Formats: sequence, structure tokens, C-alpha cells
Amino acid sequence: MIWWVCFIIVCVQFLLVILLRLVALFKLSSSNIVTGKNANISVIIPFHNESDRIIELINSLNKCLINQGVELLFIDDHSTDNSIELIEQNLKHPFKIISNSEQKGKKFAIKKGVKVAQYETIITWDADIQLPSDYFIQIQQLQTSDMAVLPVNMKANSLIGALSIIEFKFLSALNFGLASIKQPILANGANLLFSKKAFLKVDKQRNDYLVPSGDDVFLLNAFLQNNLKVELVDSSNCAVTTQAPGTMVKLLQQRKRWAGKINRMLSAPVILGFILLLAVQVLLFISLINLGKNPLFGVVIGLKYLAELILIWRWETSMRMTALTLLLHQIWYPFYLLLLLLPFKKETRWQ
Repeated sequence: MIWWVCFIIVCVQFLLVILLRLVALFKLSSSNIVTGKNANISVIIPFHNESDRIIELINSLNKCLINQGVELLFIDDHSTDNSIELIEQNLKHPFKIISNSEQKGKKFAIKKGVKVAQYETIITWDADIQLPSDYFIQIQQLQTSDMAVLPVNMKANSLIGALSIIEFKFLSALNFGLASIKQPILANGANLLFSKKAFLKVDKQRNDYLVPSGDDVFLLNAFLQNNLKVELVDSSNCAVTTQAPGTMVKLLQQRKRWAGKINRMLSAPVILGFILLLAVQVLLFISLINLGKNPLFGVVIGLKYLAELILIWRWETSMRMTALTLLLHQIWYPFYLLLLLLPFKKETRWQ
């Protein structure tokens, strides 16, 4: 009886994974192919004390092909380090540094940037990303939309970081699935495109500016509530790369911050998705305990692993390493979920 329950649950997970992959491969990817070329773009990069991280973005930009239709706006939000000097001394492309003299915070910095931007198409970045050299060529070929949630990749320098990337890919896949029913829950301010006109329209209705985090998710929610067109772009050519958390403490702090944003966009599909996630983790534990008594539980474990491997088989350059990391993830993830229930000091880094 227990085996059948575990088997049915993991089969549901497997079928949902296949459905998510089909959505990503056919529906969403095909909707993001080109119409307008040579669009003018204003890139907004809010920053606060990023001297330890911003040099990677600067070096990446220096290798990037940027035409005259792109303006780079760095919005300084009360920095007290030498971030400004690093930009001025190292960035080779034309740029502007604008001081956020309004209320302190990332959301206010982005709003300041939108107001001074000269172009209708806006892209926001985090100050610690890296981008491919043909990034703007790819972006300028995208279909016009009120908002385009652009892809973000993570790189890791530690085992904790590699394990966190697995979960990040799970969340991305869930977001693509929910987007197919017009209920995406995630947007990443590290790489987000939107219309200036649409931003200013929804900004009048927002009441989240005093919440320290969630500039991206709150903006997504505002666009959805106003029935504006939101697209998810599934193309590695438009992806930027950011660093995954390198330690357990940093990971837990980041994920708690993410959870605080996502819980404001809960819906029936999201709740059912998280219930399935927890159920699958419980059945893994049950299967491992009973494997010695009944070898058929190995089928349950194998199906779960295969489903998750299929789910993250996207944009990968080293699937062998990913497969090994995912194997470790099977054992690590249940304990990680328990650790998330513990209280942790909030991040001190500006968000």
C-alpha cells in the first residue's frame, strides 16, 4: 500500500515535468521570436556599495557590442564606498551616473532611473551580473511586450552554490509552467525588461515601496493585476549570469527573502505545486527507509531522480556534473527544507 502511494505521487511529478518541458520547448520559446530590430534601450543599474562585485559587470560590458541606441544609467543609492570611482575609471562605453536623492532603497533607485530614461524600452540589471558580448543584439530582436522576464543563470564556486542552482532551476521551471496559464510568480530584477509607459502606469497604484525587497516580484504582480502583457523569454542568448550563494547561511538568508516575496503571489496552482514538492520529499524519505525491505522502492527513487534530471536539462554545458550534483541533492534537500524553518538574521546587503 505504501509503495503504491509513493509510486502514484512520483508518477504525477513525472507527468508534470514532461508537461513543463513541452511548454518550455514549444509554447513559450516560439512566442519570443523577433519582430522589431534596432530598438532603443535604457539600461538601469541600481547600486549601493558594490565595489566588491561591480567590476565583473564592468569587464563584461567592455566586451559587449553596444550601439548608439543603448544608454547605460547607473543609479547610485547612497553608496559610501568607491563604486562610482570603479565605474568611472574602468567602463569604456558611454554611461551616466545618477544619484538617487529620493528615499533610500532599490525600488526608489529604479523609479528614479525610469523617470530619467530617454527610451521607452527599459532593462534593469543587478550590479554584479555578467552578460554575453551579443546580449543587446539578441535583446533588440525580441517581440515587443509590456514586460519580458529575461533568463538568469547562476554560477557556483562551492558545493552549496551548486546545490542551490538545482533548486533555482526547479523554481524557473515551475514559473514557466505557471506562465502557460498566465500566472507567473517570479521575475528577476537582475535581467528584467519592461515598457516605461507601463511602469509609470502601474507605479501610481503600488503600495510596496516601504517593503525593503521584492522590486521585481511586486512589479510583476502590478503588471498582472493591470492585465498587461507579460512574456517569459526562454533563450540562453538573452541570459545574464550571477553568482550563487557560496555558504549555507547566505543561501538560507537569500531563500527566506525569496519566500517573503513569493508568498504575496500565492494562488491555487502555486500552493498545489509546493504541496507536491513536500509530498515528493516525504516519499523519498519513506522510500529510502523501506528500500531494504522492498526493492521496488528503488523504482520510486529512480523515477523521482529521472523527472528532476529532465526538468533541469536546459542550457547545460556539463550534464555529467549536474547529474552528480542532483544525486547529492536528493539527500541534501530534505534537511535544507528543515533548516529553512529556523530563524536567521536578515541580510545586511542592500536589496
